[in-house]
Amino acid sequence: MSNEADTLHTIGVDFIFKVVRIAVETVCYGVYILLFSLSTSILWQRIIVKKSVAARILLFVTLFMFMACTLFLALDIIDIIRRLQIILLDNPTMSFQDKLTHANFALVKYVWTGELLFIFMLVFGDSIVVWRTWALYRGSEYYLILPVLTWTGSAVAAFFELGCDIHAKFSLENKDPSAGSIGPDSCARADTISFSLSYATNIICTLLIGFKIWQYRRSMRDFLESARRKTQVEKILILLVESGVIYLGIYTFQALPIYGQSFNSRSLVAVEAVNAIVQQAIGMYPTAIVVLVELQKSLWNTEEVAREITTIQFTRNPQSHRRTDIETGTTAQHPSIVGEVCEGDTSKNVPKSPAHLDTSVAI
Repeated sequence: MSNEADTLHTIGVDFIFKVVRIAVETVCYGVYILLFSLSTSILWQRIIVKKSVAARILLFVTLFMFMACTLFLALDIIDIIRRLQIILLDNPTMSFQDKLTHANFALVKYVWTGELLFIFMLVFGDSIVVWRTWALYRGSEYYLILPVLTWTGSAVAAFFELGCDIHAKFSLENKDPSAGSIGPDSCARADTISFSLSYATNIICTLLIGFKIWQYRRSMRDFLESARRKTQVEKILILLVESGVIYLGIYTFQALPIYGQSFNSRSLVAVEAVNAIVQQAIGMYPTAIVVLVELQKSLWNTEEVAREITTIQFTRNPQSHRRTDIETGTTAQHPSIVGEVCEGDTSKNVPKSPAHLDTSVAI
């Protein structure tokens, strides 16, 4: 009787984990649908109007990630429905322990599908993060050496894990609920390495964007001093850094079970909830980058982001007959993130006061 009671307790705890996971994941998925709809509309317009190759690639990546995140949610729903069917409806004469064993064996394919999908989703998501950082550092690509190396290493480790799991015939030694790596030790280590390098990629890219903000603020402060307000460029860079920091915070919670931190049943509920958020966030974050950039009318796919010299020209002051030219940034030391003040004849269209600079900067 005690064994049957213990088995029922295990089944109950497992169901609680899965219900919490699905509830949190469904909320995140609803937000993701909105982001994906916006990003798809934006990218499609770029493809139709500007025939942008970059937009085609981004549309493919964001579409793949949305489909993958949809599959994550579908797998979790299928898993709990099949478990309920096997444990509560099928084979009424079997003991609960036998039913639990049968359910774990029957659903192991869904566990592996989610595991491998997750690790390759990290690689795809990081590719957009690296691309966004590269767009800020055109002309100074040596800054991108380290994040490109960590991203490449993450991809290599992911493929190694796939080969390892195939060689091990997708064996699953421990079938207890877990948010950590699964499979044989060698395969689990590859999973940990891939996750760690992905984590490092996001940290480095967020720091590089933060450095670009500092560089931009310093240049603007030197030339405009107290007369300036935040430009659209600065606002979008801040948004990119803030969203990156939030993503890294979620990433950190996900890292705890992957690095072997043990949890009791109560804390494991929170870990499962965070894991559900991460499953959607790895698609939401890169998609949000696309939306944020376009809605702020800023750094989208521009050549001005990395020009060698940025020139800000003010029109002639009515009280002075002098024309002031301000040049900031070089390829070697200060890659441009400002862009040009306006299109066409700058001598006619530029605002007459530095206080209007933030509304006239177009990149």
